[in-house]
Amino acid sequence: MEKHEKPVRQVAADLGVNENILYWWIQQSREAGGTGRTPFPGHGRPRDELDFTSALTRLRKENKALQEAV
Repeated sequence: MEKHEKPVRQVAADLGVNENILYWWIQQSREAGGTGRTPFPGHGRPRDELDFTSALTRLRKENKALQEAV
């Protein structure tokens, strides 16, 4: 996107995110540039994936309990 190959709107649509989120990512990356700070520290697992996994596990347990109750 920074090479101006695609407009922000198109990149955001391709990624399935809101344009404002993409602008925020760009800002965070630029602010971290040259400081030695990682703009997005993490351990390779998206926060949403972790939330989804724990929710799915909880729902499976609830479903099993309901099936056993019937």
